[in-house]
Amino acid sequence: MPDAERMFESQLARHDLVWLDASRWREASLTPLAFESMAILDDWFARGLPAVVCRQDSVPAKESLIYYPSPSGRGDGVRETTRLTAGIFPHPSPLPEGEGINQSFPKALRLGVALSPARGRHKLSVLVDRAKITHSSPPLSLAVAAVSAPDAWRAPLARLAEDARALGIELRVYGSLAWQHLSGDAYMTPTSDVDLLWRANDAQILQRVLQLLRRWEQETGLRADGELLLPDGSAVAWRELTTSPDKVLVKHIAGVELRRAAQVLSALETPAC
Repeated sequence: MPDAERMFESQLARHDLVWLDASRWREASLTPLAFESMAILDDWFARGLPAVVCRQDSVPAKESLIYYPSPSGRGDGVRETTRLTAGIFPHPSPLPEGEGINQSFPKALRLGVALSPARGRHKLSVLVDRAKITHSSPPLSLAVAAVSAPDAWRAPLARLAEDARALGIELRVYGSLAWQHLSGDAYMTPTSDVDLLWRANDAQILQRVLQLLRRWEQETGLRADGELLLPDGSAVAWRELTTSPDKVLVKHIAGVELRRAAQVLSALETPAC
């Protein structure tokens, strides 16, 4: 199966892109949503656009307001407010402490959609039945997405992609540039950076890529950010590794944790079995 067309049966990772059937996405949804959000997502999926795989950790403790028509039958459009734990389908009792969404809904997958600045930069989260996913893809490559960047970014990003490939590294993107390429809407602003996702096979390559990124920023005046993928599938903000910290925040599909930077770097020095 081609890498660019991994199906949902495969292990999905953070930042992966997934598509839902536009005519049936509401059937796939396990999340009660405000009417306004449903209308936005109706339009989004009708355009053939994907959602992105989010972290699948425990549901946030904060509550979200979900609006339903008032059962009073009044015709004045007043809505009653129902408080539900964010991202969770109505549940007869509170979830046990520490229990994540995948324990409560074994086939559930948390997805996200980010709207453009013109639409308020809102981020929508929806819990779906993963069996209803039609297909999936890894994050876009920088070389592909660069053509949709603002004029001042296009050539520098294309050159960065080429220089990274010369080191054996495929830079991928998520965030504003990815959404801009996928949707055709304007996401990047004069203060934007580009979120890069990449994997280093060893510590030596890591340092060479970090040097490349520092040099690119100095020469172009543009800014990059993003994550380094680790051998176990987790990720760390690669910029943190440039400051020689004692500990770094590591993100994985099920949550986040602090690890010693030395432990992260040693994992790159250990050959994969």
